Amino acid sequence: MVNSKAKGGAAERLIAKILADWWGEPFARRPNRQKGSDHIVPKSFPFAVEVKDDKKLKVRHFFNPTNVIREFWEQARSQAEREHKQPLLICKAEGTWFAVSDLQMSRIDGLELRLDDQFVYVRTLLDFQRHKEVIQRTYKCK
Repeated sequence: MVNSKAKGGAAERLIAKILADWWGEPFARRPNRQKGSDHIVPKSFPFAVEVKDDKKLKVRHFFNPTNVIREFWEQARSQAEREHKQPLLICKAEGTWFAVSDLQMSRIDGLELRLDDQFVYVRTLLDFQRHKEVIQRTYKCK
């Protein structure tokens, strides 16, 4: 039997390392007892990060949104609002890490998904990272 806390912690540590290597600044996993998104992010990073590594999530949920993806997105959105950041949901579906955000970076990149009252954009985490300059320009990051 898999310990879900340990699995979640491992996923959060992995994503913290991936984001730090990509952004060029340290990311830290938020201690379990602290409220908020999963990571303490650098001031220059415009997103609050929520990480999900849940077997319930399947790629098909991005094409026909289920309560699973809606709940994950709502958690990311509400935590980001409290932290005065933009929401970024990084989730694993069928072995691939995906990034879900409300930033449309390119008309040909990613999948547009309507979740309740807003559009969000789903792309692989690697594709999301390819748009660092767009992110920096959009949010006026240093």
